[in-house]
Amino acid sequence: MGASGLATLLIRFPLGIVSDVVKSRKIFIQFALVLPIIAWPLAWLEPNALTLYLAKAADGVTAATWVLYNILFIRYFDQKEAPAAVALLALAGPLGVFLGNCIGGLLIHYFNNNIAFFVSCVSALVALLLTTRIRDVHDPVKAPTLKACIAGARVQLADRSVWLIGILATLVILVPFATRDTLTPIYAEQLGGRAGILTLLSNIHLIFYALAIALCSSVFYQRLGLMKTAVLGIVL
Repeated sequence: MGASGLATLLIRFPLGIVSDVVKSRKIFIQFALVLPIIAWPLAWLEPNALTLYLAKAADGVTAATWVLYNILFIRYFDQKEAPAAVALLALAGPLGVFLGNCIGGLLIHYFNNNIAFFVSCVSALVALLLTTRIRDVHDPVKAPTLKACIAGARVQLADRSVWLIGILATLVILVPFATRDTLTPIYAEQLGGRAGILTLLSNIHLIFYALAIALCSSVFYQRLGLMKTAVLGIVL
């Protein structure tokens, strides 16, 4: 998990800047999808600490392009509908995790553990084929220079509210990653949980995750606003 998160942390911010400069987000999405297609078969052929770490890092690079998906998806909606559009796209996340957990759990239960490595590989391959249908639409203005993007990033980083929101988001995301994705499955395995139980355990939270996203996009954002919705989520 740390390898994936580290790769995402290092790449996501500069990726947004560079994709704006070259005015091409599709090519970065496609390149990121190629990495797990290569890395996970290598981990299957030669499973060791290095290949597994590199494969997880490849997943992190792919996850870093999620910001580019958001930008492309939002362009299909009006500006006022942007928060709801982001929430709608976020439903794809838990749906993908649910399917991945179920397929991976079944493969591990009936076959050997390493065969599940191909779930990520095949998924990335299918996604890569689907990207051929994406139209890389940009605003009809001159692409910003790298210098202008860096200057804009400096202005944003000098804004104290950006750091406050970033710290808040870090603390909020720490809860699921420190429990659901690490300690909980490890402890369940120590208690004797097998692939099926671990899959079920990993999928329980997705029901509430998807429900929360659906309610936020259709109800809470419109009636409470973004700030009150965030406070309500933190309290819960």
